[in-house]
Amino acid sequence: MGVIRSFKIELNPSDHQNGVYYTGEVITGWVLVDLKEEMKVRGIRLYFSGEANVKWKKNPDDSRLILKTSEKYVDQTIIIYGKAPGDKGKNSVHQVGPVRYPFQALIPENIPSTFRGKYGSIVYRMRAVIDRPWNFDETTHPLLLTIHRYVDLNKEPNAHIPQQVQGSLPFNLLCCFSGSVQVTWTTSKSGYTPGEPIVVHGQVINQTGRGIESISVKLFKTVTYHANKSNKVHSEQLAETKLSPVPEADKDFWAGNLQLQLPLTVPPFRLDHCNLIDLRYELWIKVSMSRRRHLKSKLEIAVGSVPINAPGTVADWTGASAPNWTGMTSRRWSEYGQTGGKDDSPHRWSVAGQSTTHLIHENSAPALIPSAPPPPPYSP
Repeated sequence: MGVIRSFKIELNPSDHQNGVYYTGEVITGWVLVDLKEEMKVRGIRLYFSGEANVKWKKNPDDSRLILKTSEKYVDQTIIIYGKAPGDKGKNSVHQVGPVRYPFQALIPENIPSTFRGKYGSIVYRMRAVIDRPWNFDETTHPLLLTIHRYVDLNKEPNAHIPQQVQGSLPFNLLCCFSGSVQVTWTTSKSGYTPGEPIVVHGQVINQTGRGIESISVKLFKTVTYHANKSNKVHSEQLAETKLSPVPEADKDFWAGNLQLQLPLTVPPFRLDHCNLIDLRYELWIKVSMSRRRHLKSKLEIAVGSVPINAPGTVADWTGASAPNWTGMTSRRWSEYGQTGGKDDSPHRWSVAGQSTTHLIHENSAPALIPSAPPPPPYSP
């Protein structure tokens, strides 16, 4: 950039919050051009683009077998100064000194959220170009944009409904039945926003002669990539908490004090309008009797942009299908989860109906089924 002192894109900070734009919004800003001397140009243009790319090795031992594909969502060219590409006529002579050119770019409605994963990404970027006749073009560094689609959880049919899973693991000792472990896990609702705590209520009844060794609750982001009629699944752990073991012939429950924090940086679930990447969030809960004896449960949750605020979604957990808490006491509350201290308040569950998911037990691994910077922090 011999004759160029500065050439860059400046975004209007009042357009976005926490560095995030939303579909349907307008991006405004300026292209700054500062020349040391006059320059002949065809034009100055701003390019706004967005696309998804996925890529992985079909055979890890053979780098030649690579599956990859792409999908384009945005391809806009904005004329900042001078002529459009292909236009005839005289070229312009750009003046010396700093000049700020304002611009506006409309974000389309039906595009997926920004996403970056192990085997693929959805990326939106801007770059400005000075088209110079009979010379090399000048280009700014690409400016990466974080764009999320609005997902109003109040409009998602089941977002306010708790997810519940129940299961039982029989335990045999010396080839004889010696009782079982019974579990019930329920989320207070199904839809959450980034930064919001996921509240899990649980009950574990150990009717065996052996103590439960460990109980873990993990939040996973599971991504399915698609390319050339093949799928690639990858799961990433986002949060984890551990619960105290339950001794033999004992029981325990957690009502409101078991929470996992949903990270601020996660995009909305599903990645609508993208045919190459599917995204879902799940709670994986594992009750371990030994190295080889496990009771595994999964609860799927929805992640949106607008939190649930519809009235009438909070009710007492007194339904006929609710776990029976009668006579149960809590042991060693200070050891539980991510919170300490006993909760003596009446236990209330956010319930407006129930939705039951499947259960995986014994030694089977959780099934991975191909499917389908952050909004403001959650404020309770």
